Amino acid sequence: MKKILSLTATLAAAFIMTTAYAEDFGRTAVLGDSIATGYGLPGYTAGDNTSASQSFGSLIAAEGGNYVNLAVDGRTSAELIESLSEDETAVAVKNAQSVVVSIGGNDFLRPMLTAAQTELFNSELLAAFGSGSVDPSDPETAAIFEEAMQAILAAAAQIDAEVSADNLRTVSDMIHELNPDCRLYLLTVYNPFEGVVGVDGMDAFITLAEEKLGVINSAVTDIAADDPNTFAIDVYSTFKGHAAEYTNILFWDIHPNAAGHAAIYSLLSETAAATAAASPKGSPQTGTVGIAAAVGALITAGAALVIFRKRV
Repeated sequence: MKKILSLTATLAAAFIMTTAYAEDFGRTAVLGDSIATGYGLPGYTAGDNTSASQSFGSLIAAEGGNYVNLAVDGRTSAELIESLSEDETAVAVKNAQSVVVSIGGNDFLRPMLTAAQTELFNSELLAAFGSGSVDPSDPETAAIFEEAMQAILAAAAQIDAEVSADNLRTVSDMIHELNPDCRLYLLTVYNPFEGVVGVDGMDAFITLAEEKLGVINSAVTDIAADDPNTFAIDVYSTFKGHAAEYTNILFWDIHPNAAGHAAIYSLLSETAAATAAASPKGSPQTGTVGIAAAVGALITAGAALVIFRKRV
């Protein structure tokens, strides 16, 4: 009952933010990875970024063509840099009053997933999964899982988070070169793995994740501090201690659930309202969110998908 009440309160708060702050985004472009596409939410269809009505992007979506979402499942920071040189993305940024970017998670996840897949594909574990005969208590199975975890940890240790930090600076620079007047909202990267309990080796992995993600998130904070038109959206701190509540990690899916997207939207809305009010150019009144669509987006709860089926 407490969880239901908590979710209801979160969604109700998101609706309040919708009515109060929707107009402050104006023409909006959303860029990034599958957190921004809405992957893992009810109704999500790959390649259709408007299909998940509960995503933070849909909650800030403007009516009448004032909103575009060009996020791509699995996209890394390096790939986002490449996309900013493409006409479709460049035009969207040039026309936007607000640009929202969720990126960096795949920089951390992709090497680990590759290591895990390599380790598991080289074992008999996949055959066991296919036959439905996996017994976690079996010593041989446990040994395979242990090898996979060690491979993941080794891959994570080799990740150069400074490269991702530099890429984020390049992303910011390119966006402001395309559109010096836009408001750029950079999301920090949360750590969903703290919601996993009872798995051998997870503590070491969580510690390593905190170290690597800390470098990426510090870059976001520094970029925002150096540029009056860039704002850090501290998703990391908001999700800290709430991974089980805001993500589907209990179902081995790291993506935000409906409550998580509502929380991200609230952060964005609060910042957009404050920045629009403080801006000498005033609030971008030309873009408004459809309230009816937002209400519909808050009716149903999130569904879970398996993390290893899809990257962030």
